[in-house]
Amino acid sequence: MRRLNYTKPNEIVGKEFKLNFSQGGDEVIKIPRGKIIGVVKDFHLSSMKKEIEPLVLFKRENLWLINFVVSYNPKCRRAIADMSKVWNSLFPEYPFQFKYVGNMYQQVYKSEFLQAKLLSIFTVIALFICSIGLFGLSLIITQHRTKELVCEK
Repeated sequence: MRRLNYTKPNEIVGKEFKLNFSQGGDEVIKIPRGKIIGVVKDFHLSSMKKEIEPLVLFKRENLWLINFVVSYNPKCRRAIADMSKVWNSLFPEYPFQFKYVGNMYQQVYKSEFLQAKLLSIFTVIALFICSIGLFGLSLIITQHRTKELVCEK
């Protein structure tokens, strides 16, 4: 929406658009004309480290989506049962399966969480070794000063 210089969703809904883009070479991928039927809030489709980029979702003939993301209040215990009921009435030949997005993100970022834990552990170990070194250096200096005081008497 912002890329097309619109500020409010109701200004752009209902307008037609056509996209062309290339993947580096001379080959241009043409997407059929479309009509904007809705605008959603920005969301991360890829890594959380990447900036959110414009995204166009479109329906093509004879192309079925295999995944749906549904946001619901986790306190509502009937939500999954209701979704299952609707799914089974529309697509009885395909079983209803679901996963929680939070668990999926935990799996995706599992290695990064582990890496952060390891980095924290090694940081604590390095600080401990540095403090032992400083303590040892202060002991050596104190012993040397003690010898100086004993020799001067």
